[in-house]
Amino acid sequence: MKRNIDLIREILKYIEENISIDNPTNVILSDYSKEEISYHLQLLDDAGMVRIKDESDSSGLDFWVYGLTWNGHEFLEAAKNKNIWETAKKYVKEKAGGIPFTVLQNVLLKIITGELKIPEGSVGF
Repeated sequence: MKRNIDLIREILKYIEENISIDNPTNVILSDYSKEEISYHLQLLDDAGMVRIKDESDSSGLDFWVYGLTWNGHEFLEAAKNKNIWETAKKYVKEKAGGIPFTVLQNVLLKIITGELKIPEGSVGF
């Protein structure tokens, strides 16, 4: 399965809005299958962005989500603005041919802090 950077953003947003440590639950997004969400939750766990408990068994994948980590919150704060998100994705894809996560995160931060000026009309603004 390929990594879907937009799904990662959607999962992080869902967790921030719907889940707390005293109310762990599954992530449900109508546009994505349980398998897609589970795979991406594993990736986010590997990246240290979410707190999950693996309850998977022979019947399939199942993860209880307890919330975001500090890194998860930091990334989501940088990725919340839809225009900046789309601009950063397009910029990174043009330069790298793909969207490496750490590069995307760095570009998001550089756009936000003004270190990276993207000419108007070039990729998204």
